Amino acid sequence: MNARALAIIHNAIYDAWACYDRCAVGTRFGGALRRPRSERTLDNKNEAISYAAHLALLDLYPECKVAIDNMLRSLGHDPELVNPRRDSPAWIGRRTAQAVLEYRHGNGANQLGAPAYSDTTGYQPRNAPQVAGAFDPSTVTDPAHWTPLIVGGRTQRYLTPQLVVMKPFALSRPDQFTVPAPPAYPSVRMASAVDVLGGDAAALDPDPSVAS
Repeated sequence: MNARALAIIHNAIYDAWACYDRCAVGTRFGGALRRPRSERTLDNKNEAISYAAHLALLDLYPECKVAIDNMLRSLGHDPELVNPRRDSPAWIGRRTAQAVLEYRHGNGANQLGAPAYSDTTGYQPRNAPQVAGAFDPSTVTDPAHWTPLIVGGRTQRYLTPQLVVMKPFALSRPDQFTVPAPPAYPSVRMASAVDVLGGDAAALDPDPSVAS
């Protein structure tokens, strides 16, 4: 969730900045909001990205509104600005950030759920929970899958399983570069792979001063 939030904030910042660059292309508007050369000043860029970051942060961390507003004020801008002049840096920053936020609200993460980021897949662990410190491998139904632990009387809960179907930021689909799964356990292939790794590890020189 934190990685997603950081990506959204920087996406909003980039889209605002792109409007003041001669060739950069924003992710939501392309070059449609590009400002004329006379407006591509450092002050305008700073103002646009400040308002973009402010709106994105408020959307992602509404409980931190006071701190977020104070940060914008410290940069010389007004967090209470309601209707900035069209095409002004503040307007550009808010317009581009709002487009990014609206797009990402529907990307499958369920940010606006109740509670936020709650599971939408109905995920259920394949293995029954086990008490931490008394783990019994013989009772594990599927060793290739997670077994929840019971810690201090509380059972672990898998967080955000819906992110497996969330639209990525740079990839075309979540599984675009997924590596092949390891050999099944137990299996001859798994035993062979463990033997190979064990042999490789045994061949390593324990002396870190010896160059390979």
